[in-house]
Amino acid sequence: METWLELVGDPLVEKGSNRIFGSGRNPINFVAVNDVAATVASAALNTTPTDETVTVTGPENLTFDQFAETILSGTGSKGKVGHIPRPAMRTLSVVLRPFLPVVAGQIHTAVAMDTDDMTEPPTASATTRLADLVTTRYG
Repeated sequence: METWLELVGDPLVEKGSNRIFGSGRNPINFVAVNDVAATVASAALNTTPTDETVTVTGPENLTFDQFAETILSGTGSKGKVGHIPRPAMRTLSVVLRPFLPVVAGQIHTAVAMDTDDMTEPPTASATTRLADLVTTRYG
């Protein structure tokens, strides 16, 4: 969540606008760093050896439009959210690959985030909701 607050929320709050890659309507499971840390600490302190994978997910699946709306409503901001259409993203990821491979890869990842199923059931220990972080970060 914190990464996306920085990338999506800070420009919305500070500049009054931001662009979201894609439609903004694909649900994604966001998880707070403190919830990840708590789950990892719990697994590390478990004295019973296991070979199971520890999965950490957040308490809610949100679209980027919902993510932005939570920030706007939580801060009272009147920011505007624009979208970069998926066809433009696909084109940019190919055109930029020879010149800016890292940026091209990021855009390619954004296409996946806009199209793939990114939802997960919540982990019981993950309790930090986006609205709580918005309040903490922006007051």
